Amino acid sequence: MFRQPSSTPGLALLFVVPLLILAAVAVAGLRAREAAAMERAREQARATLSLRAEALVRDLTDRKASLRFYPSPPRPGPAAAADDPLESGNPSKLLEIMEDRAAGLSPAGLPRQVLAALRLREIGGKIPPQRLLDLVTRDAPSILTPVVLESLRQEIPAGAGAALAAWEQEEIARRFARRADKDGWHETAEGWWWFKREASEWLCLSPDDFQESMHEAARTLSPGLAARLRAGERRLGGTSHGEVLATANLEIAGGWVFEIIATDPAAVLADTRRERAWSMALITLAMIVPAVAAFFLLRNVGRERQLAELKSQFVASVSHELRAPVGSIRLMAEALHQGKVGGSTAQEFHSLIASEGARLSHLVENVLDIARIEDGRKRYRFEECDLARLVTDAVKIIEPLAAERGIRIDAAIAETSANVDPHAIQQAVVNLLDNAVKFSPAGSTVNVVLDSPGLDEWNIAIRDEGPGIPEAEHQRIFDRFHRLGNELRRETQGTGIGLSIVQHVATAHGGRIRLDSQPGRGSTFTLTAPIRHRATS
Repeated sequence: MFRQPSSTPGLALLFVVPLLILAAVAVAGLRAREAAAMERAREQARATLSLRAEALVRDLTDRKASLRFYPSPPRPGPAAAADDPLESGNPSKLLEIMEDRAAGLSPAGLPRQVLAALRLREIGGKIPPQRLLDLVTRDAPSILTPVVLESLRQEIPAGAGAALAAWEQEEIARRFARRADKDGWHETAEGWWWFKREASEWLCLSPDDFQESMHEAARTLSPGLAARLRAGERRLGGTSHGEVLATANLEIAGGWVFEIIATDPAAVLADTRRERAWSMALITLAMIVPAVAAFFLLRNVGRERQLAELKSQFVASVSHELRAPVGSIRLMAEALHQGKVGGSTAQEFHSLIASEGARLSHLVENVLDIARIEDGRKRYRFEECDLARLVTDAVKIIEPLAAERGIRIDAAIAETSANVDPHAIQQAVVNLLDNAVKFSPAGSTVNVVLDSPGLDEWNIAIRDEGPGIPEAEHQRIFDRFHRLGNELRRETQGTGIGLSIVQHVATAHGGRIRLDSQPGRGSTFTLTAPIRHRATS
């Protein structure tokens, strides 16, 4: 509604710049807290890395399994005295050979223990299935083991599943160990195997052993952290991405490095980022509150400055409006006093003095009324009145001014009674007629219509044939001291308070003032209020 004064942007910067500096400092502080949180994670990783690496080595060492190898295919060997009982079918001798761990291999390269057991079962000897299972898988494994296991499938006890699983795992390990060309880690489709060849056996770590050890090493890491083993570009275990926080060489195999990495920085910084979210919310709120306060403060300051400017223009306008009638009255009064005019001219001077006095009285009354409205001291006295008479009297007041400008006032007044403040209503009608006459061209007509379209309200419509009012000004013209046109060129006569008083009168009567106007088509102001309004002020 009001134009902001030119200094308002400077005042706004006084509020905005400190808030922006505060926001920048807060964001920098929050980023520093995130960097500090990541550094704390690195320190914690470095502090626990060596202990975790040592625990991983111990766990892998404990999990090393011994693999007993058997020739495949069997390698023939020399005959021995122990081979005769295998052919004789002597149960006692066969049982003795079966329990002899030093029985060795037959000339065909097969374990004599297993051959004795099979011969014993062939002649009807009773051997528990669990004993035979242990013999072929643990004591004397050979290429006969799968054949024996297949023959025992229907006899294997329910609790032997773990032993069979261990045998199958060892068979897989033996198969990969035979392919390995050197000691160390070997990658397969099942995962990573570790082998080390010793005198009569191989030491082995399976992929499951390794995964369980790695899981145990990373079990107590903070959320967002993980452990892995790496040699150059090769990964032995763990994720392939993430920021490395700490590293340590692993003694179990040369060249392998144990690392703790941050796979999910968001999880590592979760607590810090929650604090950041709350801090940003508080900072935003802290910025919004003073920003809103500054907005309203600046708007009020702008309005006050604009109002002060408009009041200054109002004083100038009132002075201008007073100068002309006061000057006319003084000149005509001096001429009458000095006896320079007489007869009909003197009579005309008296009439003009009375007209200019009425004009001054109306102007002063408007100024006093706007002062009362601003101070909240304006009071209305409602009574049952003849609206037709009030409108007719208002027309008579304006008719001399209209005649002077060559404008005709055409009134269509219906008999209407209403509960109103007679002085306020007449003042409002006079202000509307005064504006209509000021803006109407010579030779035009101002129409005044009083009617009561219903039983509950009355209308006073005043239409002129002036230049009309742009739609953008329809609301602003009711503001105090607002005037159309350029103030410096004084395109508009008057003080700019008449329509503001009209709007206040309409509101006090429980009614409204409406404007229908377009540029080049004149203007129609319609004052409407209820007939039986009972307001007291």
